[in-house]
Amino acid sequence: MRNLLLATVTAFALAMSGGALVAGETNADSHEEEQGHQETGHEEEGHEEGGHQEKVACTAPVHITEAAENKLGGKLYTGSLPKAATMENVNAQARKADSEAMQKTKGMAGSHNVHKGIRGGEFLMVLNQLHHMEALYTAECGFQLYLYNAYSEPISVDRFQAMLLVLPEDGDQFFDVMRFLEPALDNGVLQTRLADSGHDDATPEEMFEAELYVKFPESIHPQKYDLILETEASH
Repeated sequence: MRNLLLATVTAFALAMSGGALVAGETNADSHEEEQGHQETGHEEEGHEEGGHQEKVACTAPVHITEAAENKLGGKLYTGSLPKAATMENVNAQARKADSEAMQKTKGMAGSHNVHKGIRGGEFLMVLNQLHHMEALYTAECGFQLYLYNAYSEPISVDRFQAMLLVLPEDGDQFFDVMRFLEPALDNGVLQTRLADSGHDDATPEEMFEAELYVKFPESIHPQKYDLILETEASH
């Protein structure tokens, strides 16, 4: 099963990168990747804001503005990029220095100052200093992933690809369910249902663990995020 997991992640990386793959950089158990996630996957050090807000209905539309898309992390942005945007592996110290430098750049003041989701999900930092993400699960809509620019404003998701692995409770296997996320019609969210149509055996009833792999448009390889997702029954 371990070989199957690594093969799955590698295949995902190849599909998203057009065939380019550097040995070892998509290893799901890479120590450096794990360390990067632990340092940036949740709250960023030095910020007191919580990662969760009051939940919004999963069917509520996402308000995406042209102004947000023109800012750092948006698809219309044409300005300078932080160094982390072009680096596959970035440690916490380099990321902090990069962020401080960006704050001093004209027009960048205020970026990365808001670290709260707006949908009631788990707020995730991204190593490239361009984006933020919010992940949540509901029985009605399944798993959803929202993308934000560097200012935590919603942006369209059509440039991003993602895959979710739901991990088993007993630990006997490496994953129970694998799903590729698809953009909603309005490109406001990447989403997938965990259960196949007509079957509910893959629908979690309690809090569950998952691995999220996200391919960002500026990166060659997907990044891994370890998630603990809540269901309505776990509240």
